[in-house]
Order: sequence, then C-alpha cells, then structure tokens
Amino acid sequence: NRFKGDSLARFSLSANLGWNEGGRFDSTFRETFGGEGNLENAIDRRFENEGQKVNGRSNADFQRRLRKKGRTLSLNATVNGEMQDRLGVLRSFNTVYPVITAPLTDSIRQEQTQDNEQMSYKVSARYTEPLAGKNFLKISYERSNATDLIDQGVFDLFPERVENLMLSNRYRRG
Repeated sequence: NRFKGDSLARFSLSANLGWNEGGRFDSTFRETFGGEGNLENAIDRRFENEGQKVNGRSNADFQRRLRKKGRTLSLNATVNGEMQDRLGVLRSFNTVYPVITAPLTDSIRQEQTQDNEQMSYKVSARYTEPLAGKNFLKISYERSNATDLIDQGVFDLFPERVENLMLSNRYRRG
C-alpha cells in the first residue's frame, strides 16, 4: 500500500536544543570618605563566576477535520526541560576606619554552587462540533505539570570549606 497525504489531517513535530557556557569576573575597590575628608570605609571585592546551561523543547501537534463541515479534533503535547550549573567564588575585604580606635578589617571568602533542573509538560485535546448557523460547541481538556529542583549551596572557605546553612537553599516543586 502507498501512503497518500490526507488533506483533512495535519501533523507537525518540532524540537529545539540549546547550550550556553560562560564566565564572568568582577573586581571592585571602593572607599568612603566622611564630611571632613577622613577615610571611613574601604571595600576590595572580587567575584568569579562560570556556568553552563542546556535546554530543550519539543512539540507535537495533530489536527483533523472530521466528516461533518466544521467538526475538528486537535491534539497537542509539549515538553520543556532545562539544566543549569554554576560555580562562583567571592573574596571581599571590608575595612572600617573608626575615629578613635585602630581600623577593623573583616574578610569574606565564599564559594557558591547552583544546580537547577526544570521539567514541564502540557497536553491538550480540543473537539469542535458545529451547531445551527454559525454557532459551535467547543470541548477542551488540558493537563500540565512542572517540576523544579533547586540546589544552591554557599560555602565559607576560611579557615576551611564549611557549608553556610543560613545562605544555602534546596527545594523541589512539583
């Protein structure tokens, strides 16, 4: 048997895949002076960040005109997904220059990790039935779901690598 195209039916399928990778380096030095010109605060901050991201999407669509004029059936399904990983390192030296005492210096050395996974789907069905004149009855059904998994860790690096639970965050949705 030979397959013949059906002008009453349409089917489409599409898929996309993307990938990104990048990094960033920020360096800041800032000083704050009081009204009399005396140094009050100095900040020396360096932040390095690198990461990668992969995402994908696929979609299937089917539409069929049925025997009666105006009667149609449509089906659709979509799936999306994304994975993202990042790593950053923060080094900061903050110095306060009080008027009476010696300068006070505090430092921050932290590593920040972030892993995100997202997945979602959506399916739908639609049926159209012509009624009298230009009136139509449309029946639709749709279902969707999304899940996210977030794992963000912050680690203090001095004197050793220890997770900072006040700044770390982990959760799952869906």
